[in-house]
Formats: sequence, C-alpha cells, structure tokens
Amino acid sequence: MCAFYQFEYEREEEIAEIRKIMNEINERIKSNLAKNPDSDPAEYHVRTGVIYPKYIAPVIIDGKEGISAGPMRWGLPIYGKKDVNINATMEKVEQLSMFSKGFRERRLVVPTTGFFEWDKRDPENKYKALFRLPGADVLYLAGLYGTYTLDDGSKESRFTIITTAANEGMKPIHKRMPVMLYPNELGSYLRDIDDARRIITRVQPELVIAA
Repeated sequence: MCAFYQFEYEREEEIAEIRKIMNEINERIKSNLAKNPDSDPAEYHVRTGVIYPKYIAPVIIDGKEGISAGPMRWGLPIYGKKDVNINATMEKVEQLSMFSKGFRERRLVVPTTGFFEWDKRDPENKYKALFRLPGADVLYLAGLYGTYTLDDGSKESRFTIITTAANEGMKPIHKRMPVMLYPNELGSYLRDIDDARRIITRVQPELVIAA
C-alpha cells in the first residue's frame, strides 16, 4: 500500500535530482501556458511536500521528447465512483484491464523523497513513518498511467503506483510496499517490458525509517 508520499523540494540542503526534475516541469508548464493562453494555470499546479491522492505531482515518462519530467494527477478514475485507484498490485498488473495496457505501453516513474506508512506497532504511539533508501536522497517508484475522458468531456492523464509484497523489514508495519527503482534503472523500466517485469517481481531493497 502506498497512500501518501513525500516530494520535498524546498529544503535547507538542496537535492540536485529534485531541482532538475522541477526545472524540467516548470519549463514544460511555461510552454503549455504559452501554447494555450486561455487555459487555467491551476490545472498545472504541481504539489510538493506531502503528496496525497488526486494531487498533481511530478512524474517521469518516456514521451515524444525522450525521458523527461512532467506534471500528472495521482489516481486512475473509477467510473461511477468518486474514488480513484492509487495502487496497482504487481500480481494483477498484467491481468486487469484497468492496468494491463498502461503497464505494457505507458509505464512511468514517480520521484519521491520517501513514502509513508502508519507504524502501529505501539497502539498508543502510532505515527507516520517515512521510509527511504539508505544513502539515497531520492526514492524512485514504479508506476503506470493512462489518459481518460472525464465527466466534463475533458481528457486528463492519471497515474497509479505499483505495489508488491512487503520485504522482511516492511512486514511488521504493512503487508504491501511500492516497487522501487534504482537511478540507473529508470530508462530500462520505461523502455523495456522484460526489464519492467523483472523489476516489479523481485524482492524489494531494505529501507530505513527517517529520523
């Protein structure tokens, strides 16, 4: 399960990877607004800090301009409901029609500075634990996306995060965890379906809880 995560942009110690991602997104937004002067700037408002479902957040895709960052809303629409689908289970990602085409053709990467899970091991002192990869400032998560026609007739791209069974370190806290990517795997995950299958089915690396 991954219900909220962190994308920390403004901090005392700047993270070069995060700065590069935000610079790319800001340039893309400027270009879109220039091409569509009548559009609402709020449509491009990218959230930072703690990211919740339905927020517009930074993602990395392999598009017409190659691998680059852009804004996208978190949560695939569920027709007839107000809820959105924020996670795709690894075990069913190629079986369910909601996910299968996206996984085959529209994979993306979600850059984060960690993801949260409620640590309820002490019922009297439960808290939001922030999980990070040891020695890394950025934690990349595997995802997929699709473009949907909304109730008002407009089209919007939406993404979901792929989850898998928890590793040994996560099991005491939650039975699921997001699929993670190492920085040198972004291109292969986005462009090679066989590599993507290998990445989502492997045991996930051990994480640490941020102090």
